[in-house]
Amino acid sequence: MNQTATTPPYIKETLNYLKFVLIILVVYAHSKPETAGNFKTFNMVQEVITYNLCAIAVPLLFLLSGYLFFREGTLNKELYVKKLKKRFKTLVIPYIFWTLAAVFVILVVAQRYLPNLFTGSFPNISTFKAKDWLDVFWIEPLQYQFWYLRDLFVTILLTPLIYLFIKKIGVFFLLGLLVLLLARLSEPIVGFSVSSIFYFSIGAFFAIKNIDFVKLSDKYFIPVTIIYAALFVVSVMVKNSNPLNFSVLVFMILPGMSFITGLVYRCRACFRKVPEVFYSSTFFLYAFHGLFIMGLVRLLSKVGLVSTDIKTVVLYLIAPIITIIVSALIYKVLIKIAPRFTKFITGGR
Repeated sequence: MNQTATTPPYIKETLNYLKFVLIILVVYAHSKPETAGNFKTFNMVQEVITYNLCAIAVPLLFLLSGYLFFREGTLNKELYVKKLKKRFKTLVIPYIFWTLAAVFVILVVAQRYLPNLFTGSFPNISTFKAKDWLDVFWIEPLQYQFWYLRDLFVTILLTPLIYLFIKKIGVFFLLGLLVLLLARLSEPIVGFSVSSIFYFSIGAFFAIKNIDFVKLSDKYFIPVTIIYAALFVVSVMVKNSNPLNFSVLVFMILPGMSFITGLVYRCRACFRKVPEVFYSSTFFLYAFHGLFIMGLVRLLSKVGLVSTDIKTVVLYLIAPIITIIVSALIYKVLIKIAPRFTKFITGGR
């Protein structure tokens, strides 16, 4: 983007709203009622929302991260070190805090007092060995949504190489990553993800090549919408179990990211009417929602809200709404009574 000063206001505003929308999709992706049977309506709703609509969320979050990381349009040793220090504060510190919070909630409180609410094959924390701590912190984070933060930080460590390849071979670097992604090669190291690097590098490409992807998404909004809608229908029809699904999903996500960016840009006036607390608490919602929505859905499931097809659909749809509202209310209280603590656990946001 070659910007050494400030990000244009319309980009800052669009990205602020866009991140909130994407986290809402992430919350819906984690709304998973334990059904009492094979409910056709619920299965279809879940197929459309969780496995297709929500599939855009994390790839676009990686794209935004790459775009913002390279917003100056360049990278040198001094800037790299500076950005690493900042990302340690915004990514690693919240990662450690919220993982420790999950350890306390699941492995200390829930195992003793609520064994049926949070299930899992975890040993008693008093018998934890080094491997167990590695599992809950890194291999399979207890805060399961934190795989994104884990992979993002690993990708950021690789940004000098990403910058070099984009400067030298440009779009061919992205095409190479796309081929590797479609090949579905196994990851040699947990956290080293071709998918994460690919989507992050798309955002990096836009910034380094000084391409305004917000205005670009708006300019081609109509044709991109048509392409996305067609691929969305194909992806739903192919279904999650089909071997072709992954390839179709990738090619649906690419125009989908542009579609949702353009849509948010065009709807900024509507987003301005939403209370600011929902935008300022976006990261808090991301960190908070995992355990809360898991417990909420299981609790409501146990009281009979998954006894019929329609009830299961209703639970699936309202659980994220409850989670979002509760998260915003808790954040609003915390930021008033303990602003420094709240900033600390949200990475200074």
